[in-house]
Amino acid sequence: MVLEWKKVPNNPKMIELFWEGSLLRVVYRFIFFKELKSIPAGITYEGLCLHLAQIELKGGKRYALWLLSRRSLLSSELQEKLSAKAISKESIAPIINYCKGLGFLDDSSQVDRFVASELKKGRSRRAIYSKLTQKGVNPSHLDSLKEISDEEAIDRYLAKHAKKLQSYESRLKVMQKLSRLGFCSDLIRNKVRDN
Repeated sequence: MVLEWKKVPNNPKMIELFWEGSLLRVVYRFIFFKELKSIPAGITYEGLCLHLAQIELKGGKRYALWLLSRRSLLSSELQEKLSAKAISKESIAPIINYCKGLGFLDDSSQVDRFVASELKKGRSRRAIYSKLTQKGVNPSHLDSLKEISDEEAIDRYLAKHAKKLQSYESRLKVMQKLSRLGFCSDLIRNKVRDN
C-alpha cells in the first residue's frame, strides 16, 4: 500500500489523498481523517476505492444527521451542503434517501413551513415562488402556493399598517413596500385607493 495524505495548503480542512505519488482525490478532513487510519496495510487500489466509498457514505450520513439535528433542511439544501464537503454525487443520493427513510428529511412539510413563514412576513405568492425555486425545490412541492391569494395578503398588510395611510407620502411608502414584497402594482394601487 502506497497511500499518503497531506493537508491542502490553502484549506486546512481538506486532505489530499495520494496513491503511489499521484493525486487520488481531495476529501474533507472531518469526515475522513479518523477512518483513514483504519485502512488495512497492503490494500489494493480497488480495495482502497471501495473502502473510501464506504467511509464517505458512513461519514456523509453522520454529517447529514448532524446538520438535520441543528435545523430542518430541504433535500436540495442538504445536497449542496454535502457536495461542499467534497462528498461525491454517487454517495449523496443514498445519504438523502437514508435521511428520508428515517423521516428527518421531508420536503413537502418544509415547504409548507417556509410558505407560512413568508406569508407571515407579508410576502406575495410570486416572491415566495421565486425564493423556493432559487432554493431548488421540486415543482411538485409547490402546490400549496396555488391556495394563496395576494388580495388577502395585501388586505392583512394594510389592516396592520392602517395608521400609515393618512398622508399621500406615507401611502407612497406603503405602496413601494408592497411592491418590494412582490405584489402586482395594479393590485396595490386598487387596494390602497379603496382604503
